Amino acid sequence: MKSAFLMHPLDAGYVKRSRHKFANVWARVLPDSAVEALLKNIKPYVHSRFSIGANDSGNDEHPVKRHDSMIIILPLTSKQMKELPKEFVLKKMIEACDIAYKNGAEVISLGAYTAIASNQGLDLVGKTKIGLTTGRAYTVYVVMEQAKRYYKKGMKICVVGGDGAIGSAVVKLASEYDIISINRDNIDSVYQCDIVISATSDLNKVIDASRLKQNAVVIDAAKPSDISRKVREDVKVVDGGVVRVPTAESFSLDSKGAGGAIDFGIDFDLGKNQAYACMAEAFILGMNDMKGNYCLGKEMDLKKVEEIGRKGERMGFRVV
Repeated sequence: MKSAFLMHPLDAGYVKRSRHKFANVWARVLPDSAVEALLKNIKPYVHSRFSIGANDSGNDEHPVKRHDSMIIILPLTSKQMKELPKEFVLKKMIEACDIAYKNGAEVISLGAYTAIASNQGLDLVGKTKIGLTTGRAYTVYVVMEQAKRYYKKGMKICVVGGDGAIGSAVVKLASEYDIISINRDNIDSVYQCDIVISATSDLNKVIDASRLKQNAVVIDAAKPSDISRKVREDVKVVDGGVVRVPTAESFSLDSKGAGGAIDFGIDFDLGKNQAYACMAEAFILGMNDMKGNYCLGKEMDLKKVEEIGRKGERMGFRVV
């Protein structure tokens, strides 16, 4: 069963850096406001198609399974989705979902700001035939696995955006640890923590890297990012919610034959064959023929977090 991932430019700068020849030609010479004005008139489209390989039994002796997916672009920035009339934004999102469905996908993950703009997918229910998911269940699972790698007894963990959809689920999942939920009212508590999990939907950076505790680790799962990558040498910033996607060289779309490298058609600034968990959630659902809606709404079912994590491991996905 095919899957799809819905993406959009986080801001006008992303359009200017796009690999789309037409986009980066006019975008580079126009101010951001003009770029956004033009984006409003562009229809969603299939940006790229690719295949990944997955070991469907967890045993290397078994054959590799092929899974086909695609990236659908919604030509709106995060700022536009927040400020434009909701009806306009939802209409564009429904159109994007329908394009994915007409191209054979049966499940689509709502990437970046699209989940927030659609009430975590609930506003799209019944308005498109494709199965919907937000990618949050697998993101929560992966972020916690990343945090565990750095955790040592006695450390204090905090979740910035702990009252949000992803953050609140992380707090529940990590209840056995010394963990603090951070919001606007207690933001200064961030600077007393050893491990900072950032999971806000704020369009501005909310963490002052210069004030972080010595040797702090930041798991940055916010999109747009919550923290500048230019931090003190003792502070480690990790891309939150990143996984290595299972591949098979025979299924690679890399024409240069680079050892089974997948070309997603977009530079995520990640390592070879790496993708964000919100994207990978759609792959996992598709590989397991799980039709219908999966993870929608603000309230997170922790059973689904564990389920998608186990299925991902079984299919060959690995936390980075």
